[in-house]
Amino acid sequence: MDVPPVSDQDKSALSKHLMSYNFAAVNGFVYGVDTLKSVVLTVAATERFITPEKAVLLSRLEEEYQLGHWGRVEWAHDLNQQDLQARLSAVVLFVYFNSQSNNVQSKI
Repeated sequence: MDVPPVSDQDKSALSKHLMSYNFAAVNGFVYGVDTLKSVVLTVAATERFITPEKAVLLSRLEEEYQLGHWGRVEWAHDLNQQDLQARLSAVVLFVYFNSQSNNVQSKI
């Protein structure tokens, strides 16, 4: 099985993007990639280009096709989908809260 080539420019851009986050946020990205099995979908979800629900749907595209053809077992397939959505939503929140910084100045 051949994988599509990834240019050095693309690798550099992704590396630069991930280096802009702190260590904890990058660990959140790793958990998200492990959940979705996709770096692109994880970055798109954490940057809020797509919702976690849409990202999970796209990561399960082949499975959803098979479910449409063979049928759905609600207690198994829906549970897996909800679990992935909960995990990815946690990743999005974790990365967001670990990458935000607010300065509060008192007026005293």
